[in-house]
Amino acid sequence: WLVSMRQSVTIGVEAFCRSLSSLVQQSAPAQQVRMWLNLAIPRTLPPLGLLQEGLDSGECAEAERELEEAGGFLSEDEAEASGRKAPKSVLCFTGSLVRPELNGRYRLCEDMTSYHKPVYHKIVERQRSSTTAQNAGRGIKGTGKGRGAATGLATAAASAIWADYGEDEGETQDVIVVHYRRARQKEEGWYFSRKTCSGEDLAFNARIGHVPPATGWLAVRKESRMPDPLRIVDEARGGNSGGREASRVLSQIDVQRLRGRLIAPDGSEPAAEYFGHFCTLMHLEHLEELRQLRRRARRAPPELDGLECVNIYGRKSARTSDALGWEDPGSEMGSVALPPHINFERLRLKKGDSVWLFQSDGRGGITVGPRLDGTIADFKPVKGREPAQMVVKIRGAWPDNALECLWRVDRGANYTLYERQLQALLSLIVKPRTRICELLVVARVGSVDAWTQKYRGKGAVRQYNAKERLRDQASSRKMARAEPSGADGRRLRDALDEARELDHLNDSQKEAVKAAMRQTCSVVQGPPGTGKTHVSVQILKMWARNLGLSPLLATSDSNVAVDNIAMGLQAQGVKVLRVGRPEKVNTIIEDISLEAVLARDIAKAEEDAAAEEEAQEALRAQEGREAKEGKGRSSSSESSRSGESNLINGNRKGKGKGKGKGKKGKGITPKMRYEMQMKIMRSAEVICCTSIAAGGDFFAKFSFAGVLIDEAAQATELSAVVPLILRGTKRLVLVGDHCQLPPTVQSSEAEARGLSVSLYSRMIDGGGLPPHLLDTQYRSHPLLAAFSARAFYHGRLKSGISAAKRPAPSGFRWPREDVPLAFLEVTAEEQQDGDSKLNPCEADVIVELLRHVFADGELKVTDVGVVTPYLAQVRHLRRVARSIVPPSTDPMLLEIASVDNFQGREKELIIFSAVRSNRSGTVGFLADWRRLNVMLTRARRGLVVCGNSQTLRANEHWSAWLDFFRCAAAGEPLPRTPSPVRRQREVEQKAERERQKQEEEEAQAEAAAAERQGKRRGHSARRGSSSRRGSSPRRRSSSRQHRPAQRSHRTPSVVETSGVKRSISRRLSDALSDVEDSGIGGEGSRVDAESRWERDDKPAAAETEIDRGAAKNAALEALDKAWAISRANCARRPLAANDKDSSDMEFDSD
Repeated sequence: WLVSMRQSVTIGVEAFCRSLSSLVQQSAPAQQVRMWLNLAIPRTLPPLGLLQEGLDSGECAEAERELEEAGGFLSEDEAEASGRKAPKSVLCFTGSLVRPELNGRYRLCEDMTSYHKPVYHKIVERQRSSTTAQNAGRGIKGTGKGRGAATGLATAAASAIWADYGEDEGETQDVIVVHYRRARQKEEGWYFSRKTCSGEDLAFNARIGHVPPATGWLAVRKESRMPDPLRIVDEARGGNSGGREASRVLSQIDVQRLRGRLIAPDGSEPAAEYFGHFCTLMHLEHLEELRQLRRRARRAPPELDGLECVNIYGRKSARTSDALGWEDPGSEMGSVALPPHINFERLRLKKGDSVWLFQSDGRGGITVGPRLDGTIADFKPVKGREPAQMVVKIRGAWPDNALECLWRVDRGANYTLYERQLQALLSLIVKPRTRICELLVVARVGSVDAWTQKYRGKGAVRQYNAKERLRDQASSRKMARAEPSGADGRRLRDALDEARELDHLNDSQKEAVKAAMRQTCSVVQGPPGTGKTHVSVQILKMWARNLGLSPLLATSDSNVAVDNIAMGLQAQGVKVLRVGRPEKVNTIIEDISLEAVLARDIAKAEEDAAAEEEAQEALRAQEGREAKEGKGRSSSSESSRSGESNLINGNRKGKGKGKGKGKKGKGITPKMRYEMQMKIMRSAEVICCTSIAAGGDFFAKFSFAGVLIDEAAQATELSAVVPLILRGTKRLVLVGDHCQLPPTVQSSEAEARGLSVSLYSRMIDGGGLPPHLLDTQYRSHPLLAAFSARAFYHGRLKSGISAAKRPAPSGFRWPREDVPLAFLEVTAEEQQDGDSKLNPCEADVIVELLRHVFADGELKVTDVGVVTPYLAQVRHLRRVARSIVPPSTDPMLLEIASVDNFQGREKELIIFSAVRSNRSGTVGFLADWRRLNVMLTRARRGLVVCGNSQTLRANEHWSAWLDFFRCAAAGEPLPRTPSPVRRQREVEQKAERERQKQEEEEAQAEAAAAERQGKRRGHSARRGSSSRRGSSPRRRSSSRQHRPAQRSHRTPSVVETSGVKRSISRRLSDALSDVEDSGIGGEGSRVDAESRWERDDKPAAAETEIDRGAAKNAALEALDKAWAISRANCARRPLAANDKDSSDMEFDSD
């Protein structure tokens, strides 16, 4: 279909998304997924190839093997078409994960049918007792209902089958039958059944066809049905022949013609382009994640191996519908026993991580069997004789033999992230768009990170027309600056007046707060130490208290940033709720987490229930005493007390059974628990959670009045838009700093297409929204912040703290007393460690430095941080630094981390290990100036850098910093350092000036060509009139001897100097005389001249003495040469004083 697709064919976004989701869920080969993605790529961007660049030979071979295996898969149409001709004698089923016993070859039962449809069977060997073997034949009998009922596999036929395959006391066979059933008590469709057509159902398919369906099977386990990737394979097409055929077909696809085929339901082209662009990027990232996980599983040892499954429980049925078209298989819980004496803190797998489970041989190898996708639900410590356990929630179901197998556990792909991002993109297209969502679409997509394009030499940049860009930016700014819908004007004015009077904010912070009050969307740029978290807290507080907005969402891509905002809101007295996995929440704010608040409410409900129970017991005791004393009661009073007692009992029963001591929480049903959670969330003023968590079904009933995204410049747009699209909002504030680290992207191909461009950056560049800069930093010593302020923030960043309040740490000899900045020269070369790098000599220098600092005693272990860009160096430093940690101090308190993990953190002293040291001057991703900015701005009082200055000077930014350090250490005036942003802007402005100059030159050339053409037409008209009067025109020879007379006859004003210079118009008229030339100044000049020459009438023999071919060639050469010279040298030759027009401009004859 892709090969023969016509140019006018389009495909709806929903249909495209469902097909794509089906390919991903069935683990289709990457080549097929990439070809399908080409339909979504905008036509302004390049298409995808079959495989990404940079794969090694082993990965290419693996991709080919996957394509070979997929080459035999049959579609529904192919299976039905082949079955109508004649049922195949053998069907091969494969891919079942829920019931692996269904995989295999099934033979056609030629002497039996079921409702006139073929029946297939397979023999399965298994162990069973002799009694079971004797009763097997008796248990097989026909359905015997009507003429169309199954006529085969009766007792005699079954006996024959058992006789053919053999049956003895120990080992025998079982039969699995594939047949069609139409019965009252059963749903109509195709079935896998055990032993007979009326036996135990193993799988079901509701599709009605002449032969068993190729896909769409539901495995049956414990009276529930779950989707299973069971499918039919054509053995004739499988293997090498099928792979070659698939490769041949894929190679015939013209990928250039596939682009831009998506159409949105409302016909919006920008919306379809937005969906196609980001859908492509997220799938490239997902495919790269799968590739790296498979690569790690092959090369690295498993996380855990040889584990026994000890329990399976908690089956959850599949959902009835799925917006993405995914076949929801439900889920099932299982517990695997962990090795004895395991340390949960040292285990790299944590609760909530995605994992893959393989059947293992116990020695690190993987046996043949299904791969299970799951999530770690919990860890259980050792309890009595029970070993420590890891509870895994499996997508689908555990195999029937799971308790008999050993399992290997590896880190798996994050399908939750994938599903929620894709669901957000689809909702943006199919649902009505809010103003915020419309703003996402208006700001066009396709830009690429400037650093990726410049330093990595790649990037599929979309070429924008200047008018197009300005129009889009104007539309975006208009939407962003508009007053939010439903805003209360009086409350808004009061909030703005209060914001002006906030004494604890500086002027730039006040402007950022006011913009967030009055605009639909605002962007806040917070350089390091400028208090952007403080500003974020103030915005949320004023939204809630002054504008009365509720509920509000404070979100970020990282849990650390969310915790920081939650702590700030709690300190300001705002009613805040932290929602997320308990193990990811900071222990300082555990009391405001949803689990803690829910536990308090449950405890309160239990206390109320206990008090109610005590009151009931007291009432019963009172009644007993009164009855014993013989005091009668009237019937009415007894009735009243009976009704009251029944009411109490009824209330107690409504809250569940089993309350009392030792059964805490047993009376809370899941429905009651959910209702209590919703009540807690609705009562909160601000909800804090990560952006992906906000897209879960738990928040399905929420729509937020305002959303603030912190660290927005460090999150991909796919992650940031999840709460904006799925939950909705009327106000949006993006807080971040695009001069710090960009989003982390695994796929270099997705990065080259713009995935590393955050929503924050795209709103500034593509949307034209000017950020509100927080211009005063309060963290670092003024000298430590000086380079970043000059180089990265255009000199607009000021220091709000004096040098006296940030004295240099003791224990180290600084270059000058007032310069808490040092560079330690280490010339030892770097070493390779797998995919990373390390420098042991730099590590030794740092360890010695730490020893002196800790021996001095001024700084604690928690006051020092060691930062390095490479994980191998991080691991090496953690090993060698343990020995220098002071006694009775936990070595884990010494923070040694990568630059990426240290963003947002600060320490009194920062020690940086550059690692890179080589003769070629290669610095890798240290060339990214944003990473340098983060490293320089982590320190409060002192910064020490270890590295090779000769290697680092190969990069312009590091060279500028080394010059800055040299001047500071020597007490010289600091050099001026233009920022990368300014340099980039200057380059863009220069390119724009050159483009405008080129356009002006082209316009002048076109005007000159038009003027020359008009003159020739007038000259031809005059010659034509003289011809009609009897004067016949003559074709002039191109020889030099004819030109002087002709020139003097036509334009006496042109002066010939030494016979070397001639005008363009004369040269052309010499060669083509009266032939009109309308091609000068255009790309088609040669074609136009040729066509006009061919259309000329054949001249009389007496009127010309030259060869037509020679004259034609001379004319074309003159055209090409004149046009080339005019483009290159027109600015060098001014017009002669006596020239009348531009057509007589003179050039050298050569």
